Amino acid sequence: MFAGEFLQAVMVLFCGDDEAHVGAIELWHNDPEVSHEMGLVDGYYGAADMFEFNSRHTRFPRGFGLPGRTWKAGAPLIIKDLHDARSFLRWEDAAKVGINLGVGVPTGPGVDHTWVLTFLSAQATPIARRFEIWVPDAARSVLVFRAGDCSAQTDLAALYATKSIARGEGSIGGAWATGMPALNDDLSHDASIAASEARVSGLSRMVALPVIGNAGLEALLAWYL
Repeated sequence: MFAGEFLQAVMVLFCGDDEAHVGAIELWHNDPEVSHEMGLVDGYYGAADMFEFNSRHTRFPRGFGLPGRTWKAGAPLIIKDLHDARSFLRWEDAAKVGINLGVGVPTGPGVDHTWVLTFLSAQATPIARRFEIWVPDAARSVLVFRAGDCSAQTDLAALYATKSIARGEGSIGGAWATGMPALNDDLSHDASIAASEARVSGLSRMVALPVIGNAGLEALLAWYL
């Protein structure tokens, strides 16, 4: 994870595998001196062999598909119900293997080149049970909820409509304060509203990933297990 050209931390993801496991973690890249499109650097796809093949032969202009839309936004994005999302250019391939949720995260040093990390989650073998995006408010005094998805169909926007997280509060506020990813394997010790609501839903672990732009925190992506 980078803050400008400075490397803040390295987060390692370990993926399980069996014949039924479907889902993907991808890294996309654009070099403006080579192309105006974004191509796949590498990815993990579980048992989705055909989806992997097609992804490795697909390129995205800025603003198109999950990688291109994340590139244009410069902030994390969540696309739900991919089988109905025509903005997700690989929706037909995704529907065939059961992938139903996409999350895009801008990453990399942000100097000339552009990098996007994507998570593609299947309903039967989800990467996480809940995703949330939090952003600084206009005064940059607290974090407010921007978007999310929960496997239990919880209305997260309504849940957090009047809620916020202070800098340094819990794992999410702590990631904002330090600019470092946070791992929390026991949410019972986290006093933030996000952790409290996660516990109500039976979730006990969280990853908090800050996305840092040139002027500070752009957004924070949290996912729960």
